[in-house]
Amino acid sequence: MPRPRPARWLPAVLGLLALAAGGRAGGPGLGAELQELRGAVLDGGPRAGRAYAKLAAFCDRFGHRLAGSAHLEAALDHLVAALGREFGAANVKAEPAMVPHWVRGRENATLVAPLVGAPTAGRQLDLRMLGLGKSVGTGGAPVEAEVLVVKDHDDLIRRGEAGQVEGKIVVWNWEKWEGYGKTVKYRYSGADWASEHGAVASLVKSITPFSLNSPHTGTMAYSGDQNKIPAGALTLEDVEMLQRMQDRGTPMRIRLCMEAENLPESPSRNVVVDIPGAEKPDEIVLLSGHIDSWDVGQGAMDDGGGAFVSWEALSLIKSLGIQPKRTIRAIFWTAEEVGGGAKAYWAAHGNDTSMYSAVFESDSGVFSPLGLQLSGSLTAHARLRAVLEPLRDLGWHRVITGGGGADISPAMKKGVPGLSLYSNEVRDFRDHQLKNANSHGNSPHFQGQYFFYHHSHADTMSVLDSGQMDNVTLLWASAALGLAEEEEMLPRGEVADNDAVTAEFGGVMDVDANDLVCEDRVPYHFHREDKEAEMVTLAFAVIVGLVVGALITLFVQRVLHEKKKRSGQAQYVEMQPAEPENF
Repeated sequence: MPRPRPARWLPAVLGLLALAAGGRAGGPGLGAELQELRGAVLDGGPRAGRAYAKLAAFCDRFGHRLAGSAHLEAALDHLVAALGREFGAANVKAEPAMVPHWVRGRENATLVAPLVGAPTAGRQLDLRMLGLGKSVGTGGAPVEAEVLVVKDHDDLIRRGEAGQVEGKIVVWNWEKWEGYGKTVKYRYSGADWASEHGAVASLVKSITPFSLNSPHTGTMAYSGDQNKIPAGALTLEDVEMLQRMQDRGTPMRIRLCMEAENLPESPSRNVVVDIPGAEKPDEIVLLSGHIDSWDVGQGAMDDGGGAFVSWEALSLIKSLGIQPKRTIRAIFWTAEEVGGGAKAYWAAHGNDTSMYSAVFESDSGVFSPLGLQLSGSLTAHARLRAVLEPLRDLGWHRVITGGGGADISPAMKKGVPGLSLYSNEVRDFRDHQLKNANSHGNSPHFQGQYFFYHHSHADTMSVLDSGQMDNVTLLWASAALGLAEEEEMLPRGEVADNDAVTAEFGGVMDVDANDLVCEDRVPYHFHREDKEAEMVTLAFAVIVGLVVGALITLFVQRVLHEKKKRSGQAQYVEMQPAEPENF
């Protein structure tokens, strides 16, 4: 049975008093529930470590989960069964979606020239490479051609007009990591651009700021107007070696073999699980992450972590017997990496987003949380700040602009507020954007590491931390429950930009770094919390704490003084000689 709710005004008043004294707050009408959520997860609580343990068991068993693969469908079967046992089959749905089906097959790239010594004794070097998603193969036979290294699209155009591109394998050596959003264009469109000028294949330097000789895959696209040529990714180290050789005037040839092919679309599923609302079940707060991955690594960081903190957030709420006012829904999206899964969900629901209060997606890692990113109106910003205020003592109260994700973007385009995780990883990535330390961006000061592992063999459980996943789970659950319990849905309206948010709330400084974007995703924007405002708040809390402490001290001293005085008087009476009876 769901428990009766406590009076809504009392926790709010107690929360404000606790914040003023530098203590912990309860929540906006959720004091007891919010504290129970904390107690279950923090400081070794009974549910600590569950998100990591569940994801590790899942990834270790099923591995990577490419759309269209048997791996993904077996993982979805397991997921549906596990969710049904926990939440009840009536609250779990596997909604069908047709998804792209790309198969990698065998692949390799070999540097066959320059030769050392006689042609029969030439040096050949196996290059580390990964084919790009949706690329065609080499047609059953190797493609061998001279190599041309180019630095950007303008460089390609100049060389193409000079007749230097036709018949060659173009290698893209973008020179400076400027963030994923600005650099990914060479992976996504490089093959099309190279084909325009007659190239026979396109190889891109992996879209990452750091490498240990590790190639990174990802999707690409053909426009339909150009000849489709094979496309792959090489490591930073190998591309820079090719650049040095070209700079020395050394002719190079690469032999490329790729069995990649695009098969007809395959059936898959978006998995949906609900905690039905007690009062407004038709209104929904949506949490989500995508369950598919590329066919390398384990798909743990991208995006098993996002999917499983959404699961564990619902599990946490349910385990404490909390029944929210609105429905809290979690979705495990299929085929995010190659596109198609989320579109099927929104289409199946008539593209009706009127009953969604907010849509969350975690697809940038589940690292130490600082708060949430929000794409929404100024009123929505104010409401979300109030919901997160009880998390201030944990440092998870910040609200910055720029929330979003590929799978929730259809709802966001219709005005639903979109939210995503604001983590130390996002902050560090933003700070690096200000430094631009060197050509790769892999300076010792750059601590943001999401793209070190992204779309590579290194995306394994070893990237993630159990405690950080617990913290994100608690933030996810607290925010979802807070929004589900609000009197009204999160208000819609014109999405507030950086300047508007700064003018309204202060303490936010635009650093003009909107680079965490992937193809059709809503761009993320990063901001810095105003340290001066933070220090003023801290100073106020300290002053209030000192005043309260001084008053308590004076009160205790007065009590002790009165007690001592009374004790002395009693002792004086006891020492007087008793008068003899019958004097």
